[in-house]
Amino acid sequence: MIQGVVFSKFTKKMLVKVMAAACIAVSVAFGQTSGTWGMHSWRLTGTAPNQTLTISGTGDMLAFSLPVAAPWYSARDDIAKVVVEESVTAIGKYAFYEFSKLTSVAIPSSVTSIGDAAFCDCIGLTSIAIPGSVTSIGNDAFENCRGLTSVTIPSSVTSIGYFAFNRCTGLKQIINRRETPQTIDPNVFQGVTAANVKLFVPTSAVNAYRDATVWNSFENVSSLSVAKPTFISASEPPAYTGEEQSGGVIAEGLQYEISGIKGTNAGNYTARVVLISGCEWLDGTTDDLTFEWSIAKATGVFGTPAAVNTTYTPTLKLGDLTLPAGYAFNTPATALSVGNNQSFAATYTDPSGNFNAASGEIAVNVAANNQNPIRDIQKSDGRTGIRLTSGNIVYQKAEFAVILPDNDKVLEVKAVIYDNVGNVVFEKTERGASVSWDLTNAAGRNVANGSYLIVAEARGAKGTYAYSAKVGVKR
Repeated sequence: MIQGVVFSKFTKKMLVKVMAAACIAVSVAFGQTSGTWGMHSWRLTGTAPNQTLTISGTGDMLAFSLPVAAPWYSARDDIAKVVVEESVTAIGKYAFYEFSKLTSVAIPSSVTSIGDAAFCDCIGLTSIAIPGSVTSIGNDAFENCRGLTSVTIPSSVTSIGYFAFNRCTGLKQIINRRETPQTIDPNVFQGVTAANVKLFVPTSAVNAYRDATVWNSFENVSSLSVAKPTFISASEPPAYTGEEQSGGVIAEGLQYEISGIKGTNAGNYTARVVLISGCEWLDGTTDDLTFEWSIAKATGVFGTPAAVNTTYTPTLKLGDLTLPAGYAFNTPATALSVGNNQSFAATYTDPSGNFNAASGEIAVNVAANNQNPIRDIQKSDGRTGIRLTSGNIVYQKAEFAVILPDNDKVLEVKAVIYDNVGNVVFEKTERGASVSWDLTNAAGRNVANGSYLIVAEARGAKGTYAYSAKVGVKR
């Protein structure tokens, strides 16, 4: 009040700053990183804007008459951490005023009081744990710390000054460990939406706080100690549906947070219960609780994959074929022969991992390989009417001559004969234009009448040629 005029707190602050600017004894020169003040020393370490201010010494810090009187005030926007070392017994008035980047404060157990406006306008501060040695919190101590979401007040605190937490608009949680509610002015939490703040107090003091002036404005007053919740499993483990679901239920509580209780994909999950900082279980412990649960895979569907089309080679196997994603033949080493609509057992494994493997069959069509073909294969005596082409009948004893395109000279001929399951029953290589075979004792046995695949490969002067035909063998 000046000559009967009452100024708002904002106006008072502006006046303080104007007066400070006119003071002869202003704060230490810019650029200084260490020094002494009374019985205490200070030092700045690190690089701006993440510097650390450390205060050391013995006894109470001197109270500053003006914010700018603090020797470190000029560096206030570059200080992210404050460390007050042991043996300091009081934090002085305006000590850390307007430290806008401050996010971390370490207050030792030697401190018994926090001075007026000590942390006023520290808008970056999100939480503060006041040690159990502190008995008083000064006026405006944390005023306008609007980033502050959590405050722990120890049982030792008996006095909380005017406007101590005024305009701490982000406040969500207060833990007050004192059994008897402190008598405080309504302006201590002025500007704080009490309905949005959880107040945790000793179990025996819950009713006292619910009845105490100012404290009773907080709608959520609960015990800071709580029984450990249990995980109640579902009657049947859930299976994948594509929707979010849970394998059980954990009772909700104000003192803890639950995560990992729901999932969508098949697999194993861990539900976790974590106490809010400052709360504890009834047995005095603070450990996280974990519960394992799972979502089972759903029944797989094989689907209707299209038939696989390929061209025969002598070494062709099921494992050589390309299938749609997730499909695989059960016997990849099976040799293939020419033919259509050959069905083979296969398994489909869904790439998402949300379905069990499904079984079925996939059709395979194997075409004869007539790429770069031999022009003709005929009986070596040149008689017409006997040709080695699909559907013709050949005899167990035979000799055939190879005729290449463009009158290319035949240098070597190789013949391989396969039975209807892909076994080689005859294989022979001869130099020259013809090759003969005797199937009466092929592979140590007399080849029966039936259908066989004959594959001929010829090396000519101009290139290599191939021919295959499925024929009937007759004794």
